[in-house]
Amino acid sequence: MATSPIATCSVTEFRRGLSRCIARVNESGRPLYITRRGKTVAVLVSIELYELMQRQRDELVRGLSSTPSEPSPNAPSARALLGAFKGATVDEADYRRRQSTPISRFG
Repeated sequence: MATSPIATCSVTEFRRGLSRCIARVNESGRPLYITRRGKTVAVLVSIELYELMQRQRDELVRGLSSTPSEPSPNAPSARALLGAFKGATVDEADYRRRQSTPISRFG
């Protein structure tokens, strides 16, 4: 799948053709990256895209705020991990040996 190039214009072009730039963004639905001396300094987006991004951000924030910071110790995955590590010890020599041995995907 080919991707189309990113639309850019310089600050000078943006100032001279503000109406054309706004129309271009609204017609294409794609952002317009505004550059100064070859470096992107701003992005112009349609109101539809901006509102979509705001809704997605709000949903993400709501999702993150409703997620517990730590999993419950009674959750199945937490119980499995606790059981796997119960009584586990790490021998420093074994640790160093494993660090210097490449990990095999098949063994």
